[in-house]
Amino acid sequence: MVSINNVEINAQARVITITNIISHKLSVVFQSKRKEVMAHIIDKSDLKPGDILLCFTSSGDLNNKVQGVTGSGYSHAAICINGDVVGEALRGGVRKTKIEDILDEYEYVALLRQPDCWNATRLKKLESFVDQAINDRVAFNFEGIKNFVDAKKESRITEIQRITDYFEGKSDPVVPEKGQYFCSELVAAVFIHVGIIEQSAATVYSLEVTSPADLRDPTYGSFVGYLVICKKFEIPSDDEFFNETPFHEIWAA
Repeated sequence: MVSINNVEINAQARVITITNIISHKLSVVFQSKRKEVMAHIIDKSDLKPGDILLCFTSSGDLNNKVQGVTGSGYSHAAICINGDVVGEALRGGVRKTKIEDILDEYEYVALLRQPDCWNATRLKKLESFVDQAINDRVAFNFEGIKNFVDAKKESRITEIQRITDYFEGKSDPVVPEKGQYFCSELVAAVFIHVGIIEQSAATVYSLEVTSPADLRDPTYGSFVGYLVICKKFEIPSDDEFFNETPFHEIWAA
């Protein structure tokens, strides 16, 4: 009887030990992943001109509509003009905004960077483009938001024909200067205006159907890290950039 009890006790002890080992390993994995994500949180001083900001918030009717249409948690986009100022298109039109104001308004921001394309000439064109839009009192493209889904479908259907027409000389040049923009449309327009996206590619990268989610295309940049107002903020594990290899690891390889 004692022998059987000892076997039972030893068996229970082994189960407890195995359970503890598994629990410890899971804890180590979780802590490692948490540290990895925290390592992707960068300081606002790391922001560079030309960087794209994809902004996340879980509140607001317009934000929720954009997220519902695009399938992305990121509902707003802006582009860095200099160290602490970004250009963006909002309901009131195009404006320059301090990075602190962006961080105050959104829960967190994912930063994208195109490493090879920005130079002094293009950065000057970027700022003058935004300044001109502000001076011209360019409006917010509410109609574009309203018709986005149908326009996106139409763009996919006609894509091959547009490319064919371009190379046959039958299409007009894509003009990035417009009388109205929504947020990601403005960012895409900048990339065309400064020459990063050339006319041949602009037939595919249609301004009016470029959502914040579409800016994940490598043409616009690679994931650098997260900007948050509080360094202790934990990025949700289901965020679409959560497991993304950050910029410095890609370009250091």
